[in-house]
Amino acid sequence: MIDNQIIALFFAVGGGISMGVYPMFIKTPSVLKASPHPIVFQMYKSTMVFLTGFLFLIPRYIKWRHSNSDDALYVFTYWGIVSAAAWIPSGLCTIFSVPLIGMSMNVAVTSASSSVLSFLVFWLVFDSKMKTYSCGQGCSYYRAPIFLTTTVLGMLGMIFADSLTAKLFRCGTKEASDKQEQSPLVINDTKLKSNDKTVPIGSFKYWLGIFMSMMGGIFGAIQYAVITLGKQYEEQRHNCYHKEHDTKNVTKCPAVVTESFNDFGSWMV
Repeated sequence: MIDNQIIALFFAVGGGISMGVYPMFIKTPSVLKASPHPIVFQMYKSTMVFLTGFLFLIPRYIKWRHSNSDDALYVFTYWGIVSAAAWIPSGLCTIFSVPLIGMSMNVAVTSASSSVLSFLVFWLVFDSKMKTYSCGQGCSYYRAPIFLTTTVLGMLGMIFADSLTAKLFRCGTKEASDKQEQSPLVINDTKLKSNDKTVPIGSFKYWLGIFMSMMGGIFGAIQYAVITLGKQYEEQRHNCYHKEHDTKNVTKCPAVVTESFNDFGSWMV
């Protein structure tokens, strides 16, 4: 049987790849030519998510039909609407920021912001315990703060890399400086055209794009926090909640609770 940690790693990598690739379509020639409003683009995206979500019910329907079970095929939960209320603004922020600062910068800032906030929320609000590692007899340490620190430094490095390298590696002439600015260490689409206007580094629109990317990550973290909060609340309401790694006092939740948060069933719909 495959270890649950391997399955979790597989889905985490797949989710990261998908989240990193999907903003690419915001910069396709057809989209740039049409120049749709972010709300319109988000409407198309939300519609496709809604329609394709029903595909997850097909294998469940086949299994449900042959099992002769009294369990419901689909269970509605208002927590899905609350979660979507954070997911939609996250998508809008991404759609708005990509034409301003480029896809690579957006993905880096959004992912870092989401990771930092998720770490803080699940640690401080949901009381998730940080994993400890041994460094010898009577010695232990945490890797999570190291991850958090390097994530923040990486995000700041991406944001300020171009301006810092231009200042640090100037050769004393304007020609050399201009050449350096044309060949930055971090390749970034910082002169994208938006409504026939360039978006140079350090301009108001550039920082607006950075801010919207950060807000996209923050709303994304809120979305996942809502899922955890909703699941925890419903399990407590049905007296089947148990803390993480508590294998002694485990009560099986009713099928209606399990199915309402089923990632491969009702939740995706």
